Amino acid sequence: MKKYILILLSLISLQSCKNENNEIEKLKEENEALKKQIIEKPVNNTKFVWTVITYKIGRIEGDANGQRLTGIKTQSSWTEIEEIPNFDYTTKLRMEDEFESKLRQRHSMFLHSIVNRETYEFNTYAEASEFKFKTINQ
Repeated sequence: MKKYILILLSLISLQSCKNENNEIEKLKEENEALKKQIIEKPVNNTKFVWTVITYKIGRIEGDANGQRLTGIKTQSSWTEIEEIPNFDYTTKLRMEDEFESKLRQRHSMFLHSIVNRETYEFNTYAEASEFKFKTINQ
């Protein structure tokens, strides 16, 4: 009788191990499927952003020795608040580069140098608008 009980317990143990292996394999497959979904589906990281660029600008004066930039002063220009889906560091740099390019085209020869580029990011439009208002009206 003891032999039968021992054999029965052994069979139950073997079956239990098989079930565990099957469960582990199912979990691995499910895990891989979820990883693929994460990789394929970009994270929706919508932000409200506002870019400010500070630069030095002057006027051109000429004399017998040639032309030079004089009366250099520091100014700032900014964009409107924009809603940007999937905002990341690369998007931030692209926005700053595009805005700087527009400033350089607008001021061409009068632009001395770029002092600072800053892009502020917010979770809501209200936060962005309040910050912009306080910054501009200091």
